[in-house]
Amino acid sequence: MAIQETEIPSDPAAARLHNACRPSDPAIQAYVGLRRVTAQVDRQLDAVLRTHGLNRGQLNVLLTIGSDEGLTQQDLADRLGLTKANVSQLLSRLEANGLIRREPVARAYALYLTDTSRDQLITAVEDQEAVIRAHFAGLNVLEQAQLQTLVAKIEHATGDE
Repeated sequence: MAIQETEIPSDPAAARLHNACRPSDPAIQAYVGLRRVTAQVDRQLDAVLRTHGLNRGQLNVLLTIGSDEGLTQQDLADRLGLTKANVSQLLSRLEANGLIRREPVARAYALYLTDTSRDQLITAVEDQEAVIRAHFAGLNVLEQAQLQTLVAKIEHATGDE
């Protein structure tokens, strides 16, 4: 949605404020629109996760463990950029809920999903993907691919690959 053009005030301070509040730069407008869409999607994704008894942090832990079962708590902390203490707390809750198991290996613990968490993870991911697809349903497949290319181009240009 493009921002409507309005008359710019003649007072320089008021004009600066006007320009700050109503940016005309297409990059700024695109960013604001992307943030708005992302916030809408995130709210719906969080609601879907709640129906599965999970939050984003727990989902990230389960996805990371599920993609490489047997990794250690330290490996998990490194991959997620979290402290060992934070990971330990997350894992304790997940273990108490029967979603992961820790097995001692040398001086560490190897992490594994349980059958319960495997099933829960599959349905949670499927439900989240359905929400995302619904938000992008207004774009045809070619437009979705173009958007993916443009986002990758932005990520590459800023070094956030």
